[in-house]
Amino acid sequence: MSVPFSRISVSAAFAATLLSAPVPAAAQEICDALWFTRNLVFDRAGYCFSSPLGLAQFPADCTTTEPDLDPEAQALVAMIREVEEEWECDVDTQQTELSPFDTQVLTFIEDLPVPTGYESSCFGWKGGMLMLRAARREDAQPSGFVRPGDDLLATHADVDGWSFYSMTPQGQGLGWVPTPEWSEATCSALAG
Repeated sequence: MSVPFSRISVSAAFAATLLSAPVPAAAQEICDALWFTRNLVFDRAGYCFSSPLGLAQFPADCTTTEPDLDPEAQALVAMIREVEEEWECDVDTQQTELSPFDTQVLTFIEDLPVPTGYESSCFGWKGGMLMLRAARREDAQPSGFVRPGDDLLATHADVDGWSFYSMTPQGQGLGWVPTPEWSEATCSALAG
């Protein structure tokens, strides 16, 4: 992680979604995504999981039951826990599976995004091609791209002028991009 989470900024598009209702019937999916993201932070710090769900999701080598998280990782975990509280999450760690979402792709993202449970969409991107990145910096590994005409889905918190987008089926991948302006000039239609 490269940017402290104490400087989290909220874009106008994301702020508008805070006033809308949560995505219908998505509470369990949101909670599962939050649980996975929070625990991926601990997995990256070498945490040894003991619950059936933790062992199923993070079976790789581990080194400790008391990981030392740097301040940025601590801030990320705190932010995720706040969203988990908002959604009143209570993930059953005795199970071994989560709601379907692409956990494999998320493991390749360097700067982990925080799911919010709210979504905004830009249908029919009218701007130029955008390179999606695995981290919030211009030299980060590419993780996908946005072409003119693609649909953008924002379901994560913006951080320091960067947005995390996932693409609808015609798009390619997910990742961070400097937050573009969403308007009638850049999107054929807006939602959220």
